[in-house]
Amino acid sequence: MQKYQDVVIRTTGAVVAGASVLVQNSPAGTTATIYSDDGITVRSNPITTDANGRFSFYAADGRYNLVVTPPGAASSVYSDILLEDPNPTLTYSDTGLLASWRSSIAGYNQVVIQNVSNTPTASANYVVANSATTAVSGYAELGINSPSFAGVGPFNLPNAGYVCSVGADFAVGTVSSNTLRFTTNSVERAVVDTNGNLLVTNPAGLGYGTGAGGAITQLTNKATAVTLNRPTGTITTAADALAAGALVTFTFTNSVLAANDVLALSIVSGGTAGAYSIQKTSGAAGSCVIAVRNVSAGSLSEALVIGFAVLKVATT
Repeated sequence: MQKYQDVVIRTTGAVVAGASVLVQNSPAGTTATIYSDDGITVRSNPITTDANGRFSFYAADGRYNLVVTPPGAASSVYSDILLEDPNPTLTYSDTGLLASWRSSIAGYNQVVIQNVSNTPTASANYVVANSATTAVSGYAELGINSPSFAGVGPFNLPNAGYVCSVGADFAVGTVSSNTLRFTTNSVERAVVDTNGNLLVTNPAGLGYGTGAGGAITQLTNKATAVTLNRPTGTITTAADALAAGALVTFTFTNSVLAANDVLALSIVSGGTAGAYSIQKTSGAAGSCVIAVRNVSAGSLSEALVIGFAVLKVATT
């Protein structure tokens, strides 16, 4: 909210009493809402100048036109007048304020930091620090990399925006009973609701992505132990014969596994449909036993591709 005041003067220098001053929104040309004080009391629009040609009004920050019509004369339009309060008072009380801004604009209300350099090391950043901060640690930042930025990892992708903490934990969430929402392409994909449930909210998958998985193949037979230290992936068994109704077990070593974790297993390819059952039969931290049974009526010699995923389990 900002106060505007002026004097209507003829080209001769004489002030114009009784002139009509219509305040319009610019560039729309619609009649603006104006006030006689700092945003509380609406006043009539247009305004009439006083005996000394003066007029004043308050209006929200923005751009306005003034249509001035002296008595018995044609109107004059003064366009695109910017009202902007450089140091407004907030609408609430707070303490510890280093700086504050307030405006009332029917659109984006922005504070912009722009770095126009397009070099491989250029970025624009807003950094917050505390008493333990050094030049390389103990701070958090909001930033965006240049289109030509070069580096390793997601924080160094070209043209990438990011929020991160350096040398300290980083918390994201709400401190009241509100939902935390995750979106891409302006579409909600998942939420953490007020009860702490993580919910996928659109028709998409929930699982591991590229980079998390791996693959291993048994070297000798279906009883040969295998090792793959990944939370998800595939195990390809040997192709030796497994008699009708026979059960074979092998040890699966995986450092990701804890003793109580769930290991989801399925045959994704390589075997006769419906001919096998597969399950985890026992386990400890770092390993488990996987059992494969031929449930068909005949012997089968097939290399099974077994998909697996580790689901972490907590007992407290």
